Amino acid sequence: MEAGRKSELTVSQLLNIALALRIPPVYLLAPLGLPESKLDLANLSPDFESMTVVEFEAWLSGNTTSTHQLSSAAEHRDRNQLAALRELFVQRQERERIYRALDLEEELAPRTVDSELGDFQALVRSRLRTTDKRIAELTS
Repeated sequence: MEAGRKSELTVSQLLNIALALRIPPVYLLAPLGLPESKLDLANLSPDFESMTVVEFEAWLSGNTTSTHQLSSAAEHRDRNQLAALRELFVQRQERERIYRALDLEEELAPRTVDSELGDFQALVRSRLRTTDKRIAELTS
């Protein structure tokens, strides 16, 4: 592109370049070192003209704490759904971590004589119940 042989970049090319460079694609789109500067990307709709770089990054990533003003009820709904999907992913990872911890404790329990082990297992199982409950809420 910089050599002038190519004037456009497809989304898939952008993603492949970012992955090869091991950076988020937004780093190729906006100068994140200047977060308060106005976004300067060609051929975007006028709606982007008022966005700063940090607002663009937050909007692009679906960040629910962004200062970007959502323009419709559908956009609010979509943003909330994205936040719920992200939380569901985190909760499922937490559940897997807890199961691994319980498996390890069961493996070590016959070799360990510790009065606090029972308290620890109760705490872990409580955390597992809380995580399972939240996952059920997010998937209902």
